[in-house]
Amino acid sequence: MQTQSVHEQNTINPLSKLTQFWEDVKVVSGPYWYPTTADGRGFADVIRSWGMLIILLLLVVVIVSVNAANSYWNRYVIDIVIEERNLDKYNSTLWLSSLIIVGIVLLVTLLRYVRKK
Repeated sequence: MQTQSVHEQNTINPLSKLTQFWEDVKVVSGPYWYPTTADGRGFADVIRSWGMLIILLLLVVVIVSVNAANSYWNRYVIDIVIEERNLDKYNSTLWLSSLIIVGIVLLVTLLRYVRKK
């Protein structure tokens, strides 16, 4: 009786290594994401972990969006100053620029706080 070569075994189930990898990942990460025995992590801890992950991802998306909007705002302000040379219009938008800066600082502070938790 002949044994199958390694090459033949791999062609029978090409996804076996990938499946085994994901099983190993599940074994290692399971205690962090799924409730275990009464002595281990409880359901509330798992929900808190998922909630913090969702909040972190949402904050990253919000900060990227704010940076994109800030780029458009800066282009608008520079167009007012350089092309139109309209000081009154620039002064009226200056308060909004200040609010944008304060908002960005608050968002970045919140993101860093969530990352530390």
